[in-house]
Amino acid sequence: MKAALIADDLTGTNNAGVLVAKRGLSAISVAYKQPLFPADCQVACVDTDSRYVAPKEARRRVASLSRWALGEKARYLCNRVDNLLRGNIGAEVEGMLDALGEDALAIVAPAFPALGRQVDNGHLLVGGAPVTENPVAANDPFAPVRHSGIAAILAEQADFAVVHVGHGCLGSDAAALAGRLATAAQGNVRAVIVDQKTDADVALLAEAIALMERPAFPVDPGPLSAAYLRRRSRAQGGASGRKVLAVVGSVTPVTQGQINYVVKERGLTPVYLDAQAMIAGGALRKSVIAAAIQEVQHHAARADLIVLTSRRLDDPPLDLVALAADGTMNAHRLSKKIAEGLAETAVHAVGAAEGTIGGCFCSGGDVTAALFERAGTEAIRVIGDVVPLTAHAAFMGGELEGLHLVTKGGSIGDEDAMETCLSFLVDALNRG
Repeated sequence: MKAALIADDLTGTNNAGVLVAKRGLSAISVAYKQPLFPADCQVACVDTDSRYVAPKEARRRVASLSRWALGEKARYLCNRVDNLLRGNIGAEVEGMLDALGEDALAIVAPAFPALGRQVDNGHLLVGGAPVTENPVAANDPFAPVRHSGIAAILAEQADFAVVHVGHGCLGSDAAALAGRLATAAQGNVRAVIVDQKTDADVALLAEAIALMERPAFPVDPGPLSAAYLRRRSRAQGGASGRKVLAVVGSVTPVTQGQINYVVKERGLTPVYLDAQAMIAGGALRKSVIAAAIQEVQHHAARADLIVLTSRRLDDPPLDLVALAADGTMNAHRLSKKIAEGLAETAVHAVGAAEGTIGGCFCSGGDVTAALFERAGTEAIRVIGDVVPLTAHAAFMGGELEGLHLVTKGGSIGDEDAMETCLSFLVDALNRG
């Protein structure tokens, strides 16, 4: 995983780097005039020195550095702001939005519970009082804070639509919160202000951002960004997990015979992802994926092997040619939409498992390709094979970095070939 955390002053950059490092990620702190991103670094924390420059220049610096980070193959960006919201908050958020494109969304939650900073009803509180009553914030000689309402602070320099999600809407389920954030941000909304009072709120929101389908980035003094990047990272603990997620997209008779064999031998109940919901898209697709992620987590708490598939064992395969008859999409594209749904579910489920899933088995070329793309994989390290025309490898780069992988074509192998591959993978992980 590679990510960039862009901050407006050097002490803030360093402090954010400490929070990231405490989460087990490698981080460096660099200045905007000479940014660098070493190959062995996961998070580049970049000081823009923009807190007290003109808003237009602050926006330009953040946009420029965001584009630099993307060019360095950073997959995730975070916007670190002052814990008292001094400086060019709106301009800097707008700069990151400029770099990430029109679909990007800022999740603005500048809480730091350990320092007494909370977001309540869209206002920043310091020690329970509005930030405007804090003497450092109110009397800053260059950028005094005139509002406690975060929307008003953003509006001083930025012209984009903002909505607020209150504390009562957080709940306790990250997938549900991700859905609420997506619903709140419909239309032309570019930023969502989220109430945060406790460290548990921060952890929940970090998970929810990672589960969002729309590209989103945290705007905060550091705790949320650090939690979000840890959630995104698979370098720490990814390959050390002992559980295996099998993602089966192939619908060939060979594969169906193999998955039936695995289910019978191991007494498993597969997690099913409704293929027609993946084709339909929209809210139905999102809800079905969210439910499947939760079901994978449920199974992972009880078993070393979890099977995720888009076809129930006794059902015939979807007739994609017939479904494509209306001319909206051809059969190949329909197949890819199902594979993309399986890949998205798998990547989120592995992340939600917090390092306990250390291996992945893929059957079907479309699913394997979709998984690589969705995870942002840069390459795979080929280790060997299990049976002929299979591959044992490890992910390099992206959200699944370090995970072991076994791939098998849908038409390959005898009835027990999938079971052989899965047993091999479980054994390899247990050997360390």
